[in-house]
Amino acid sequence: MTNNDEKKILFATSSKDKIRRLKLMLGSDSKTTIFSLKDVGLDTAEESVENGSNEIENAEIKAKYYYNLLAVDRKIPVLAQDDGVYTPNLPAKFSPGKDVKATVQKHMGASSQHDVYDYWIMVASQYPNTECNFSWNYALFDGQEFRTYSTTVTTHLDTSRETSEEHILSGAPLGLVAMLEINGNRKYFSDMSAKDYESIGREKLGELVADVG
Repeated sequence: MTNNDEKKILFATSSKDKIRRLKLMLGSDSKTTIFSLKDVGLDTAEESVENGSNEIENAEIKAKYYYNLLAVDRKIPVLAQDDGVYTPNLPAKFSPGKDVKATVQKHMGASSQHDVYDYWIMVASQYPNTECNFSWNYALFDGQEFRTYSTTVTTHLDTSRETSEEHILSGAPLGLVAMLEINGNRKYFSDMSAKDYESIGREKLGELVADVG
């Protein structure tokens, strides 16, 4: 361990939005230092082939893959995330599951941030206020074993929020049309505060990264 029991973890992503979300969920007083793929020079490495049967298996594949890419003298536990989006009350073609990019590509012809936003605006316009569940799945690999954690955030699609180019390109366009009730308040996913994130994942994510580093 480093001073003050600080933990070091490589988060297998280059997404600024996912890194920001993880740090918020761990809480401002967390002693876990999060490194991105860019921080350790792996952002240009060939991506892992995630062919698992579900999101947790894909996260495990990704965590082990990047752990093995770390130099022997720079090994630290690797945390990987794989997300899914489920719309249980809609036709199956509108429920991406673990294949969000493929679903957007199929309907929109491309899968840029704008395409993702336009796709969910299309779905929300056809099925206003329908349930849309975010499935967040994490796997931590320390070279010997996996630890996993999953959580689901239930939202409802709503198109009344005014948005901007900056918001669309922020990394989470679905959050601009997904509204949830949290801590007694209704708000868009993209407008969640640090306290909101902590209430969703702090305890369980804290357990996941405990005693590693």
